[in-house]
Amino acid sequence: MKFSTRQLQALEAGKIRRNQLIKAAQKFANADLTMDYPHSYIYSVGGLGKTYNVTKAVKDMNVPFYTVSGKTTGWGFALQLAVIVHKKPKGVPFRIIVDDCDAILSNDFINILKNMLEGQKSLRYTQQIHDHLLDTPAKKEAYNHFKKDVGFEVPTDELIFIFTSNFKLPTVNQAQEAESKNTGTKGNQRILDLNAIRTRCKPKDIIFSNDQEWWGWIADAVLNDNSVSHIIDKEQEIEMLNWMWNNWNRLSGKCLRTVNQLADIMKWEDDYLDTWECDYIDHTNKNNYGGL
Repeated sequence: MKFSTRQLQALEAGKIRRNQLIKAAQKFANADLTMDYPHSYIYSVGGLGKTYNVTKAVKDMNVPFYTVSGKTTGWGFALQLAVIVHKKPKGVPFRIIVDDCDAILSNDFINILKNMLEGQKSLRYTQQIHDHLLDTPAKKEAYNHFKKDVGFEVPTDELIFIFTSNFKLPTVNQAQEAESKNTGTKGNQRILDLNAIRTRCKPKDIIFSNDQEWWGWIADAVLNDNSVSHIIDKEQEIEMLNWMWNNWNRLSGKCLRTVNQLADIMKWEDDYLDTWECDYIDHTNKNNYGGL
């Protein structure tokens, strides 16, 4: 079983895109606190290995880091940082990989993030934290250490943030357009606020030119990073990727997590094609059948 010429072209295009992410991750992991903008923000559609590649780059550098979840409330994110800063050695810079930061980009928390990244160099949370939210000894100790009259303040001057996200921040052009229309509206103000986060970081947007390139990204990860070689062999990998190619417009999931699930089904079930069809094909859109 082989790939067509178009598939090989798509595979090469996807590989180029993946290398862009890998190089960006290495560059951002190598940032230091002497830079004007040491923080970074990586965007792509979900499930393509952003956090994995950033984590690998940081590990390869052998520098201290923590990964924290951005899928949380403002106080939840602040408490995570409080625990890290309270425990870490003074004078040692840490990379903080913020995995999936969409939730903390809320309207209520965005000004806190802006101050954290530039100027204030601390995270000041000015709302009272109830005792039941301090559900571990580490949280209680860190909160009491950084506690103010109202809320708490965590110094972030020794932290370098690398955000990975499925949410694309507005560009300068989009912010200028919003400002020229009417800055009084909530929608336009949010565009300006989100762009302010972008301008406080080194951004990297991974945007596919077409779906073939997207498939090529996944195929390159499967074939060259051994992401499912522990589950299925090379011939099976090619069969699975061909099936994804032929059903791309109907797939309910187009990410590396889906690939691992398909591979696992392929290994354990004789009728894996029926299961793939049942569980990973969207049958609701009758006008969107077909492959690439």
